[in-house]
Parts: sequence; C-alpha cells; structure tokens
Amino acid sequence: MRGVMRSAACAAMLLSAVAAWSPQASADDWTCYTYNPQETIYKGLEEIGKRIGEITKGRVTVTCHPAGSLGISAADITGAVSDGVVTLASNAFITGSVPMVGVFSLPGLFATEEELYKGMEIMKPYIDAQMAQQGLVYVGAYNYPRQVIFSTDIIKSLADLKGKKIRVASVEQAEFATRFGGSPVTIGTADVAPALQLGTVSVVLTAASGGARLWQDLLKSNYVIGPNFTVSPVIINADAWGTLSADEQQQVLAAVAEVTKGMTDSLREDNAKMEAQYKSKGMEINRGTAEEEKMMIETLKDYWPQWATERGEEAQKALDEVRAALGK
Repeated sequence: MRGVMRSAACAAMLLSAVAAWSPQASADDWTCYTYNPQETIYKGLEEIGKRIGEITKGRVTVTCHPAGSLGISAADITGAVSDGVVTLASNAFITGSVPMVGVFSLPGLFATEEELYKGMEIMKPYIDAQMAQQGLVYVGAYNYPRQVIFSTDIIKSLADLKGKKIRVASVEQAEFATRFGGSPVTIGTADVAPALQLGTVSVVLTAASGGARLWQDLLKSNYVIGPNFTVSPVIINADAWGTLSADEQQQVLAAVAEVTKGMTDSLREDNAKMEAQYKSKGMEINRGTAEEEKMMIETLKDYWPQWATERGEEAQKALDEVRAALGK
C-alpha cells in the first residue's frame, strides 16, 4: 500500500518531519521539496504551490522547503513523495525508482530539444503507468539545456575523461562516463560543491545554466559536448492528488505546464549568458567537434537497446517508438 513506509529510516524521517512542521497538519497541508537549490527551480516549485492554493481557493496550502533543508537526499525524494512525507516535488534523480524516465538520459539519443519533446510525448503514458504503481502522479516536467562537461581540470576532448571521477545523475550518464574511461560517482546536487573541493569528483555533467552556476568558482574548464538533456519530473503524492476534484486536477495540470515551460525557457536563455560569464572570469571553454559528436553516438548507440532489454518488454516497446519517431 502507498501509505506503508519503505523502511525504519523513512518512518523516522516522517516522525521528525511531522514534529518539525506542524502537529495539526491535515491532508490539505502540502509539503513541497526539490533536489536543487537553484533559485529558478525553487521559485518554480513555489509558483506551482501558489497556483494550487489559488485553484483550490485556499483549501490546499503548499509550503516549499529549500533543497537540503529536510534531510532527504535527492535519491530518496521520490520515495518520500510516494510515502506522503512530501506531497509535491521535482526530482531529476528519479530513474532508480521510475526507470522509464531514464530514456531521456540515454546518451546521444536526443540531439536537440525538439527531439526530446517528441520523446517526452511518446513516453508520457509509460511513465504515468510506472509512477501510478508507486502512488505517484506525473503532472509535468522541465528540462535543462544539454548536459556538457565541466571540470576542475582542463578537458579538451572526450579522451581526457579517462581516469577522471565523474559526477553523474543517472545510470545512463554512468554508462557514458564508463565508456570513455571515467569512474562514475552519484552525488546529490547539494553535495557536489564539497565533493569538488575534496576531489571526490573532478568532472560534472551539467548545463551552464544548471549546476555549473552553483559550482562555477570551483571549475576551470567547460568542454561543450555531452550525453543528454536532463528532464526533471514534477510529481505529486497520489492520495493527495485524489483529494482534488477533476476540474481542479485539470487546472493544476495546465498550471504546471505553464510554469515548467517558463522554467525551461529561463534555463535555456540563461545558458548562453552564463557561458559568456564563465569565460570572462577565466574558465577555459572548448567545443566538441562534429567528429567527436559522431564518435560519441557510435560509441554509445548499442547501449540503447541494452538499456531497454534490461528494463523489460514495456521499455523495449517505448524505446522502439521513440527511435521510430526520431528516425534513429
């Protein structure tokens, strides 16, 4: 059942959460959380919470908490929403719980945002079904610009990744790191800065307007080539979603679509500005060649069907549909 805790640790987290927030909390008091401390993301989630309050005429109140403030790791956010510890969240670290979302991280599959959006439309019913099994409702998503290579060292080619410890956000990115000789390390957004300082990782796969904004003072180079776009689903606990009327649900879906589009547009517009800013501050920026782009795809495309096979018939069917739509 959705209300059953996954572990003693999760149960303890719920008890402390209830004590910290409000002993009088009701089903109409929603908690909002995100894995990313970036203002664009946090403010976007706040705006979604505000819209929900307006749509329900104040019946539902949504309180958002900054990343890192609840003691819930990025990898545990999805389970926290499923269990009702958190009601509304965005989380890019979701593929461990909802494997279908990993299709968006398949290295080299989506070359442009236009291709990505075709894939998102095809994948929606598959993701809906997988989330529903865990007591989650998939209400929308935003995406970052292409994830590229930033480092505390100077990176000028994919060959330079050999021997590097690379922070990844998914098993799909881990495959990219491994195939180019790196060692993948999974670390939540809030923990990346100390990891870079300590040398736990020296390379991050992110966008100029994404994580690089947070860690720019620790990074020396940007190699503009990378495996994928990162999609961050917005999810709501299914029991809480069920307290909304059908009309309210449709209004919330429309509001989330509008807000997440604005978040994506903002991240895209900021990307070029931030890259120019990094360069002006001394970060070395090199761009991948067309030959390396082709080599990256050739190195990784056999992984796509392998990924799907490991996840079952539905994943194979979904990937086949996406590849047919993209002509790949």
